[in-house]
Amino acid sequence: MKNRVVEIDILRGISISLVVMAHTEVPDLLNDTLRTFRMPLFFLLSGYLFNVAKYHTAFGDWIKSRIIGLLLPYFTACFAFYALWLIREQMGESSDLSPTYLFAGIFIGNGDRLAFNTPLWFLVCLFCAELIFWCGWRFVFRRGLAVQAALFFSLAIAGYAVSRFVHLPWSLDVAMVAQVFMFAGYRLKEAGLFRSYRFSAPLLGVFAALFALGLLNTEIVDMNHRKYGNIVLFLAGGLAGSFLLMQLVSWVKSWSWIHRIFGALGKESLMILVFHMGFSFVVLNNLNKYVFANHLRLDWISYTIWGVAFSYVVGLLINKIPVIRFLFKGRRHNPGAGAPQEGAKPGYELSSSGKKAV
Repeated sequence: MKNRVVEIDILRGISISLVVMAHTEVPDLLNDTLRTFRMPLFFLLSGYLFNVAKYHTAFGDWIKSRIIGLLLPYFTACFAFYALWLIREQMGESSDLSPTYLFAGIFIGNGDRLAFNTPLWFLVCLFCAELIFWCGWRFVFRRGLAVQAALFFSLAIAGYAVSRFVHLPWSLDVAMVAQVFMFAGYRLKEAGLFRSYRFSAPLLGVFAALFALGLLNTEIVDMNHRKYGNIVLFLAGGLAGSFLLMQLVSWVKSWSWIHRIFGALGKESLMILVFHMGFSFVVLNNLNKYVFANHLRLDWISYTIWGVAFSYVVGLLINKIPVIRFLFKGRRHNPGAGAPQEGAKPGYELSSSGKKAV
């Protein structure tokens, strides 16, 4: 059984913290810089963790695992937060949205139809992104790097083109754009990043230049709302920013507080994603209103810390209740420290060369 990759846990903890921050009134300059790579990093990490064991002969087992691991938590959270929204509506917190409109939105899966908890769009989008990536990888895994890169870049451009005309259900068009990031993450894992491979200094310089170019994008980047600006600058900035943060984490991973805090948050990143906006922020606002008589001076920093910390605690509590843990996390057993994060399933993996390894 392989150990968890420490850097990946830390990166997941940092990335989910940035997502929580994005849903506060964070200063525009900071937010515009972070949004360049915030969501791309999520998809890139998903590509790094993408396990192709059992793909060739047991696709059914894999799709079942993703239904349980992504779709079950999605629908559980959607119905739970939709019910909470209805209760709040009955208490007078009118949002001028139709209950039927939002209920239908659960099955459409786009962020603008999930007003009761917008971040849930990512779960079905990731499901689609992984499915597309599997299909694409199965088609080109014996091909060279250039052919592989061309395929996934073409899928990204196709997704961008589609989004100009229509926003597909389950953010399928966004999932296509994300293929470049999924592919980059998977190739970095194959290259041995965080194990035997490190970015060279000249390469880091190239990444810094590309990230600077990405910041020149004329439109504010927002994958959920299909705002990409110049698609090439978006892809370059997203990749370069993610790579630079990965390098930064490799430098600071030995700092005990970085490892403890963000490593722990990374292990509960799903629950932080699910609970921070539709629950944690609601609790904080009601505490301020009904307990502290609006005397708390809440800003983007306090919302970020509260949203991350409170959601993390909720995730730990969910671990204690097997049925709830299964519904919200798709896990029948409580994952302990050192639980496998990648490559845990027995079987073989199709490498880029087409060779099989047990």
